[in-house]
Amino acid sequence: MKISTNQFKNGTKLLIDNAPCSIIEHEFHKPGKGQAVMRVKYKNLLTGNTNDKTFKSGESAEAADVNHKDMEFLYTDGETWHFMDPNSYEQIEIGANEIGDAKKWDLRASNSVNKNGEDEEGTGWGWFPGYAIDISSGVRLDMMFSEDSSFPDQNGADMQFNPTDQLWVGQSASEFALGTADFSAFSSISTDDLCLGGKHWIYVLNTTY
Repeated sequence: MKISTNQFKNGTKLLIDNAPCSIIEHEFHKPGKGQAVMRVKYKNLLTGNTNDKTFKSGESAEAADVNHKDMEFLYTDGETWHFMDPNSYEQIEIGANEIGDAKKWDLRASNSVNKNGEDEEGTGWGWFPGYAIDISSGVRLDMMFSEDSSFPDQNGADMQFNPTDQLWVGQSASEFALGTADFSAFSSISTDDLCLGGKHWIYVLNTTY
């Protein structure tokens, strides 16, 4: 099946040089003179390598035959992610290179989303229900937030600031809920092992919005 450039979006699977690839970024460009083009950054799903390709506007590409299967996330040890088929109970392991290339502090390559969690143009931009102001000057400041995709059940992988009310110790959910927890119970636990919800941290930057 052919896909036209006007159908391209982040996550679209194409055959490029006979290999299945996934679009990471795409940009429509129309020079002052000449034909409009679609610039694409893509990831080879076999090798994990990224590359760039330019298509003429209206050009078609072959769609990659990629099967999608819903799996339940079990846990990660930081190097491997473990998933289970909820129907057959079959378990699989996926390495970090197959999960994605984003490392800690990197901008995530997932589709940007709006406040309703719907895909928007571009990648790496999420939604935060508020803003930050320098109270000494009244200037609005840049800010960002993070989440941990190792905790999808705690909204840690949806690009939105929507932490749950769960406390986590390592990879296990605590019986304590926020607002009722006696934090002295965690006095002997390293802060590296303790997290809230999907690890939704807020960072206020010293730059003007």
